[in-house]
Amino acid sequence: NNSCGGRINVALGAHAIYTSDEAYLRKVVEEARKIGSGLVTHLSETKKEFEDCISEHKMTPTEYLDSLGYFDCDGIKIAAHCVHMTDNDMDILAAKNVSAAINMSSNLKLASGVADVPKLSARGVNVSLGTDGASSNNNLNMFNEMRFASLVCKGLMRDPEIMNANTVITMATANGAKAVRNKKTGVIAQGNLADIILINADSPSIAPVNDVACAIVYSAQASDVDTVICDGKILMRKKCLLTIDEEETVKNAKLFAKRILG
Repeated sequence: NNSCGGRINVALGAHAIYTSDEAYLRKVVEEARKIGSGLVTHLSETKKEFEDCISEHKMTPTEYLDSLGYFDCDGIKIAAHCVHMTDNDMDILAAKNVSAAINMSSNLKLASGVADVPKLSARGVNVSLGTDGASSNNNLNMFNEMRFASLVCKGLMRDPEIMNANTVITMATANGAKAVRNKKTGVIAQGNLADIILINADSPSIAPVNDVACAIVYSAQASDVDTVICDGKILMRKKCLLTIDEEETVKNAKLFAKRILG
């Protein structure tokens, strides 16, 4: 925890209520309190999870975790997915300062449903964007997540003005920083960490840029990122990785995958 110059912060987390029994969930809460850790979890991802919880505990997944004190810890509090939520569930997250990490591509691929992002935000929940794992997404591309988050919500609500480009950029940047409790990143400002990406505005997928926010959300591809700067350190310049051997990394990934798959 707090390694790499403070860039890595660790929080405990039970995977989900359907993979963790009550005794385990209580133990995780107890340990988090002991060490002052935040807590993360997957929450209300599927309709089955939601209905099974009501059947077994007479509560929604959010109400169940809240009854165990899961949202009463200090530090980071993140609930991934938040697809099947009641108004009371949203109010609990807002009151307990729990951030929702929406994983639109994963939820679409698994046919889990779509989180009501505008309603979550309207009820005071900090909504950020995530990708979930590669096994349920296949790529961990935040440009895709921004685009899907905007377009899917527009389509479902039949409102072209909802979830505009500026809103989803904020979800991907400032709201993400708020979710991980980092007050010195998320926006470009004096005194903040120099966490910046440079996008090639002359790329054929973007040019000509008439509206910067719309170009980023609806036109840009991950391959249009030219330079990546993390805490002032340049990690990629002109699409060349400077801190790892890309060829060797891909080679090792293939070897490990072959070992796992047999």
